[in-house]
Amino acid sequence: MKKLCLHAFLACMIWIAGLPCALAETVYVSSITQITLRTEPGVEHRIVEMLKSGTSLEMVEYRKDWSMVKTDGGKEGWILTRFITREKPKILLVDELEQKNDKLTRELAELKTKHRELTRENARLADIEKSYNQLKNDSAQFFTLKKQYAQIQKDYQSQSSQIQVLEAGLKNDKTIFMLTGLGVFFLGLIFGVGARKKKKSSLL
Repeated sequence: MKKLCLHAFLACMIWIAGLPCALAETVYVSSITQITLRTEPGVEHRIVEMLKSGTSLEMVEYRKDWSMVKTDGGKEGWILTRFITREKPKILLVDELEQKNDKLTRELAELKTKHRELTRENARLADIEKSYNQLKNDSAQFFTLKKQYAQIQKDYQSQSSQIQVLEAGLKNDKTIFMLTGLGVFFLGLIFGVGARKKKKSSLL
């Protein structure tokens, strides 16, 4: 009995696997202009909706002539099986390619814009780097000049001190020279007066 049930179950699985379309599988309206979705299988039944080529449908129940499907909007109905396909119709593929092309075009435009912005930013950074290097160089020159100025100022103070010492020495030399001159003058005057006195006394 168990073997019989198992065989029956396997047979059902094989039969289901052999169905052209699995349940809940996505199928499409094939490349025709329009097809009717009806309440029941058969052209005599009421039309629920007109489906365009490329419309995506969910397979609910597959039959050889008519299949029950469900639209993305939630409507269920029957459609001729020969007008549905598992493969995406070319019109959908073309639409998808156009959408991808539009997306790539937009992304390319964005990349070009970003590239231009990066180019401007790199140029601005280059200018900043140049200005920084110039400032760095000017700063180095400034510190060098400042150091040289400090040294010159130090040398000037040292020379000023030396000049003051020399000027003081020169003043002393002038004083000594004047005193020496006066001393010589007075000595000459004294010696002259004495010589005159001796000469007068010898004449007497």
